[in-house]
Amino acid sequence: SGRRCPIRGRRTPTCITMITTASLLTVATLVTRSPAFTGRILPLGARRFAAPRAGMCSIRAAADPAVLAALEKQGLAASEAWDTKATDFLDPETVAAAEKIFADRADLGFVKVGGYAAASRSRFVFTNPELLDSIDAAEHFVMLRATAIWGKDGNRFGKGGQLIPNLLAGIGVEFSTIGDVQYDEENSMAYIVCEPSVHKNIMRLLPKSLGRVTVEPAEAGFEPEDTSLVDLVVMKVDTRQAKKQYE
Repeated sequence: SGRRCPIRGRRTPTCITMITTASLLTVATLVTRSPAFTGRILPLGARRFAAPRAGMCSIRAAADPAVLAALEKQGLAASEAWDTKATDFLDPETVAAAEKIFADRADLGFVKVGGYAAASRSRFVFTNPELLDSIDAAEHFVMLRATAIWGKDGNRFGKGGQLIPNLLAGIGVEFSTIGDVQYDEENSMAYIVCEPSVHKNIMRLLPKSLGRVTVEPAEAGFEPEDTSLVDLVVMKVDTRQAKKQYE
């Protein structure tokens, strides 16, 4: 027995139909169990392939080879001159790639400085390998604690601290001089890792920008807890709402 095949009017045996269906189900099962699968299987009557989720991408940003080459050149120059050179704060992808390239090198030495153990953004301090013991990481960063008073319209740092990058950019701080920004939502408190060259400007200008805010260096060895990492992205803000918020 069987059913009529749409091709040339032939009949397809029922057993073949069952095998074909089982095969499709087996393939679907294998696909959905695959670690690379990030979609959903539509009903067989609609479409017979995995549909990816809108807006999803599993590929992480890669470090720029030109940036890595420039870092290597800077490190070799510092090593050959028996000098010490510190980089800007770098994104996590560049930091991870550079660590792999520079690890166990006999021709240059480096110390990674992020301000605390689990730092995402970090900078490198390059020198000759024989001078590594003389480098004090604490000389190459400052962690600031900024506490803002809630205004009548809410938290002046924005939900999740998302307005902190805007505030820093507004007082002329370059993000290359900034490491991680951690935010404590419950206490409206931000922890800003920065280069020593800019910390005094932040301490002086941030209170002028926000008004009722206290900015001071955190204790030596302080590790932020119960905080969330803030993306260093300037948010688009409604100027009328911002003016109302800070009045």
